[in-house]
Amino acid sequence: MSDPGFDGTAGENTSDWRRLSARDNSVTNLLTIISILVICGAVAFALFYFIDSQASIDSSVGSFGGAVAGFLATAYLGFRQLNQMRSADGEQRRAIEALSTTRLDVQRTHERERERLQRLLDESKEREAELRHKVLRGAPAPESFEIEVDERQRIVLARPEDWAPKGGVIFNYQQGPRAAKAAASPDSDEDMLPASLIVYAYPFPREPVDGAVASTAVTDEEVEAFYAARQHGGGTYSLAARIRIGGEGQAGIPSLRVTGLDWVEIDTVTRATRTILWQDYRGVLDERADQMLLPYYERFTSTVSGLERHGVRTALRQALFQQLNDAFISGQLRATTQYVVVQDANGAIQDAAGQFFLKPAPADQGAKTGENDSAAGVENLRSDVGSPPAGEAVDSASTEGNEAQTHPAPERATTQPLPPKQLPVVSPVALLRVYCVNKNLDPPTVFEFDFTDDPSDFTRSSEIFDGIQQSVRFLT
Repeated sequence: MSDPGFDGTAGENTSDWRRLSARDNSVTNLLTIISILVICGAVAFALFYFIDSQASIDSSVGSFGGAVAGFLATAYLGFRQLNQMRSADGEQRRAIEALSTTRLDVQRTHERERERLQRLLDESKEREAELRHKVLRGAPAPESFEIEVDERQRIVLARPEDWAPKGGVIFNYQQGPRAAKAAASPDSDEDMLPASLIVYAYPFPREPVDGAVASTAVTDEEVEAFYAARQHGGGTYSLAARIRIGGEGQAGIPSLRVTGLDWVEIDTVTRATRTILWQDYRGVLDERADQMLLPYYERFTSTVSGLERHGVRTALRQALFQQLNDAFISGQLRATTQYVVVQDANGAIQDAAGQFFLKPAPADQGAKTGENDSAAGVENLRSDVGSPPAGEAVDSASTEGNEAQTHPAPERATTQPLPPKQLPVVSPVALLRVYCVNKNLDPPTVFEFDFTDDPSDFTRSSEIFDGIQQSVRFLT
C-alpha cells in the first residue's frame, strides 16, 4: 500500500475535500435560512390570524406589534442559533484539518526514516560482501596461483595461473519429493525416476593449431558444423529442431534441440541415476523377463526336451522382453514398478495377439516373482540363465547342459528353491537436449541443457522445461 502524501495525491485529496465541504456548507446554510424564514412566517401568521396578539417590540428603529413582533422575535432566535452552530462547525473542521496535517507529517517522517534504514541496511550488506571477498581473496595460495571463488557453493580454491577453465556442470536440479510423489503412477508410492535438469558450460571446442587454440572469433560456419555433428548423435536421437534461446524472437541465439532416449540404472535409495549402455539395459530386462516367466516355464516345456526346450523358453522370454521394453518406452508402463505375469479365467497367460497379462507385483513380493515355484521350475531358470538370444548359434556345451537339466538327478529335484537373483533397477529415460553456442562470451561458450524424465511423465513434465528454456537470458 502506498503512503498518501508522497505522490501528490494527499494534497489533491485535501483540496478536493475542502471544496466539497465548502459547497456542502453553502447549501446547508441556504436551507437553514429558508427554514428559519418559513418558521418565522408561520409564527407571524399564527399570532395574527388565530391569537390576534397585541404584543409589541420597542427599539431605536421603531415600535412593532402583533404578528410583526412575533416574526422578528422568532427570526432573532433562529439566526442566533444558526451562528452558534456555525461557530461549533468551524471549530470541528479546524480540528479535523489539524489532525490530517499531523497525520501526513507523521507519515512523511516514517517514510523518510524507513528509507534511511533501508540505505543503512544496503550499505551494511555491501560492506559485508566486500569484507568477505577480501577475506576470501586473501586466502593462502602458492606462488603463481590464482584464487577462484564460487559464491553459490561458498568455496574457495587456488589454481595455477596457466590453467584455463574447462567447463562443467553449472546447474543441477531434480524434481522435489512432493512433486515426484504427485507424478507417481497409482501402482507405486513414489516416482523413482523424477524429472531432472543439468546444465553444462564449456569452451567452444576448436582444433588446436601449432599446439595452441585459435584466438579468432568463432564463425557461423563453425557453429553450424558443431550443431550438424550433434544433430545425428547416434541411434537414440529421434528428432532435431533449430530454435532460439536467450531472448525474445529473433533476439535469441540460434540453438539446436534434440530429443531421444537414454538408458539408466537407478539407485533406489538416493534416486541417483547412472547412464548405461543399451546392452546392459537389455541384459537386466532379459533376466527380469526370465524371473516373471519362472512359474510358467514347466507348463510350456514339459513335453519337450533338449534344444527344443531351450528354444521355447527363449521365445517366451524374448516376447515378454519386447512387450516390456515397448511399454516402458511408450510410457504405458513404468520401468521402476515391478510386474508379474498372471493368468486369465481360462488359465492363459497371453491374449490372442501374444501379449502377456501383467499386473503390478504385491508390495511384499517386489521382484521375487518365483518364490512359490517348484524346484523343477527353479532348475529350469538356472539352466537358461546366460543362454544366447533367439537366432544365434548354441554351442555344444550349452546343449549338453540343457540335456542334463532335462533329466535332473533325484537329489537335486528335492533341493529347496533358490531365491531369484536381485536385479538392478534400469529404465529408459526420455531426453531433451539443447545446444547453444554463445559467440559473444570470451571465450565462446557452449551451453548444454539436458532435461530427462520417465517416458510415462515426459509429455507433462516437458512443458516445465519449455518454461525454463524461455526464461534463459545471457548476461553481457
